[in-house]
Amino acid sequence: MDNPVLTAEIHHLTIGYGNVILLDDVSFLIRPGEVVGIWGKNGSGKSTLLKAFLGEAISKGEVNIIGGRKHFDSLCFISPTLSISFLPQGRRTIAQLTVRENLHLALWKYSGRSLREAAISRLCDRPVFAELKDWLDIDVSYLSGGQDLLVGLAVIELLDANIVLLDEPSDGLDLVNRDLIIEFVGNLREKGKAVILVEQVLKVLFLVSDRVYVIKPLNHSDIKTEMISTNTLVELSGDDIYSIKNSFSNNKVISSDDKLNILEVMTRY
Repeated sequence: MDNPVLTAEIHHLTIGYGNVILLDDVSFLIRPGEVVGIWGKNGSGKSTLLKAFLGEAISKGEVNIIGGRKHFDSLCFISPTLSISFLPQGRRTIAQLTVRENLHLALWKYSGRSLREAAISRLCDRPVFAELKDWLDIDVSYLSGGQDLLVGLAVIELLDANIVLLDEPSDGLDLVNRDLIIEFVGNLREKGKAVILVEQVLKVLFLVSDRVYVIKPLNHSDIKTEMISTNTLVELSGDDIYSIKNSFSNNKVISSDDKLNILEVMTRY
């Protein structure tokens, strides 16, 4: 059997700001139709890892994306032709624009307004996005967190990128909207997208991820270069992932002790 085509492969990537290296010697690959989950404590570099794909971090190492190799020696950069979409943490839309205008921005490849409006109409005909019909001309600043999430997911859907970066999409959401995230990411997988999911909510992280990486503290420094390395990335074993997935299956209620046991597994690497 032929090896699957790689969507993204990262080799020995170093990410940081100034003399502080947030993530050191990061290597992993992700294939089409696969979800890679990233978990770590606040401030450990999870969001910075995603932003390295977007040219917003100082990086060293090598990234191969859909046959296009990028070497990062100083300021990270990325070609606008690469098919990558990003859902940031917190507010996921562009303020002072309406829902319709946010969706139009996602359809920048379409040559005319009528084509963009037709694409939005098709999107709103789908049950999961049906509520958008009533919000199209509302400024997104007036939306609740759950409503803002739905618009953000709609933008990701319309961009239709090969690689999707999701930064803590469940942050601040209720259980219903967390279930929406689980369904949405599952649909991305079925469509063959490669998804990198940064997530703190363990149920969401493990129910949708095929592989999970934990950010592990290093806390060492190089006297010669005055560089301070703080974290690296470690992959959880398949057995541990399978065991934790089973903990969340069949709508089982997870106790505080269960959560502590799961966190203990994740932090022992």
